[in-house]
Amino acid sequence: MSHNYDKLQVYTRSIAVSVEIMKIIDTVRPFRLAEQIVSSSISIPSNIAEGSERSSNKEFARFLEYSSGSASELITQLTILNKADKTFSLDCDALITELHEINNMLRSLIAKHGR
Repeated sequence: MSHNYDKLQVYTRSIAVSVEIMKIIDTVRPFRLAEQIVSSSISIPSNIAEGSERSSNKEFARFLEYSSGSASELITQLTILNKADKTFSLDCDALITELHEINNMLRSLIAKHGR
């Protein structure tokens, strides 16, 4: 059962977030935070893609939950980065808003595919 993840708006929007983060990640210090930010951002679309190839809607929903958790984790990391008053060419507030919207989309998909 495939859910055509590459056609899902939540997938394309989460890819866009990851791309924005990748553009500036080399400037983020400490390195451990940078690694966590990259990991969280990549995990969102990756779990959507992986879950879409699972054999049931229930399994797909489980991977969507992983994506949602990664989105929440990334929101937290960007909030910390923003509050640390670091100067980047990254609009943390805009990304946090986008991540909240992505999380809402994920929750809708989870409800639709049965959890």
